[in-house]
Amino acid sequence: MSSTALFKNKIKRKGLLTGASLLLFLVLLIMGSVLSVNQTLASVPFLASPTKVKAPDILDNTGMYVPEEFPLIAYGEQYATLTVKDADVDNAPVYFGDGDEMLELGIGHFAGSRFPGQNGKIVYSAHVTTLFEQLENLKPGAIFEIKTKYGDYVYEMEKSVIFDYQDYTVLLPDDGTETFFCYTCYPYDNDGRLRTDRLGIICKKISGKNWITGEE
Repeated sequence: MSSTALFKNKIKRKGLLTGASLLLFLVLLIMGSVLSVNQTLASVPFLASPTKVKAPDILDNTGMYVPEEFPLIAYGEQYATLTVKDADVDNAPVYFGDGDEMLELGIGHFAGSRFPGQNGKIVYSAHVTTLFEQLENLKPGAIFEIKTKYGDYVYEMEKSVIFDYQDYTVLLPDDGTETFFCYTCYPYDNDGRLRTDRLGIICKKISGKNWITGEE
């Protein structure tokens, strides 16, 4: 073999070795990057030991999660009943959602609020001409019993409030303390005029499972 051919073979082998070295270098670089990313993720507390959670069945801005065992409740589904003996409400059906179709059937659950047991504000409403006709006659201490598909809850009335129908500030505040709020049009006797006021009842929790902490 001529010296020229030997030189060309050396160059070819050297090129192959250089290509292989470069490929090996790139593989090691990628593996090092992946390892570095994994180490970085592991150092983040909420990613280091992931817990199986699911988002709540309603959307809000509290960032609160509930255990995976909490049942899924579809919009429009009847998931509970409400009893208020002092207001002649006996096992009235409660639906998730407060559209006209739900209020025609029973009590509506405002979809921007929590479910009983989720450490937040629960908001129900119903027509004053039907189920909540006697709501304005309630006094502090009145008991509200909610039987859901996942447990029973009891709330006690603390006070009532009157607010304008366009004032949503009464419905939305949620400080993470479980409270029950129900409202209806006000007053019952309106002499045929349009009701622009609402009567709200604010209640504190007496009993029922806390799905956030697991406490009964």
